[in-house]
Amino acid sequence: MYNHDLIDRYVYAVTRRLPQRSREDIDKELRGLVDDMLEERCGPNTVTDKDVRVVLTELGTPDELAAKYDPEGDRALIPPPYYRYYIRTMHIVMAAVVGSLLLSSVIAIFAGDYKGTPLNHILHWIANICSAVLPAFGAVTLVFAILSRKGVSIDSSDPLSSLPAVPQKNQRIPVGECVFSIIINAAMTAIMCFVPQIVSVLNYKDGAGLTKVVPMFDAPAVKGLWYVWAAIFAAALVRDIVKLMEGSFSRRVALVTVAADLISIALFAVGFLRSSIVNPQLIDLLQKELPANAEPFAVAMFSNLNVVLFGILTVALAIDIITACFKGGLFEKK
Repeated sequence: MYNHDLIDRYVYAVTRRLPQRSREDIDKELRGLVDDMLEERCGPNTVTDKDVRVVLTELGTPDELAAKYDPEGDRALIPPPYYRYYIRTMHIVMAAVVGSLLLSSVIAIFAGDYKGTPLNHILHWIANICSAVLPAFGAVTLVFAILSRKGVSIDSSDPLSSLPAVPQKNQRIPVGECVFSIIINAAMTAIMCFVPQIVSVLNYKDGAGLTKVVPMFDAPAVKGLWYVWAAIFAAALVRDIVKLMEGSFSRRVALVTVAADLISIALFAVGFLRSSIVNPQLIDLLQKELPANAEPFAVAMFSNLNVVLFGILTVALAIDIITACFKGGLFEKK
């Protein structure tokens, strides 16, 4: 088998856009096909760089070849090469939204939030599902429609001269990492928009000896900020989609991550830097639990849980930005 860097880049550019389960087989098939074409072209002569370029040009661009292995995308409203990522992302988001609302409904029932009949519980859950699925479907479709209409490139226009190098293992972005991020973001968005009352941090017994669950958030206030949570989800979704399509850290991934995370930090500030989103009953109970000689810092922290949450989220996003910049080479001179 010919050990040519350009062949490695070409095969990687094709297979990284195919389903994980078929990549290894298609990798072997493509390399075998290229070897056969080179042998037919060159015979006993030494294979040159020009020969490799001619053969790869005959095969077509990585996008065209990937589409042949995934022909279903040709019939989609979202055109290839975006289609396979669109379907994959849609499956992830829908599963996360439905699963999180189902789990939250079960938690709410056991917590005693629903006082009606089982039929009322089911109808309430179905209503939440319908209210959440349609916006989620629209958000994913809109993001991919914009990417395709704006012509955001996935492969370079000159695939042979500009194909990216095969990334090192530590530069690759695992598919599972992107999937996990999308699931968490979709689930948290669904919870914040529809059932924020299930997030609790304190249980206590009332005068009758019954255990009460104290929600962390003031549900009406948090639900009223649905547009903030939806915008945060959209920013994170764009970031994760770009990571999923690129498959490895690059300058583009780093720039998109910086932009998306900075937007998210600004939106988190809009949502969390207001005391009205925290359940006042929780604040009162926490302050009562503190000893009389408690440190002022502890008192301030428990009295401003919304600020603490904002700080935690900001630090997490800052770490994500720094990681993407280092691995994407933004701090390196060209």
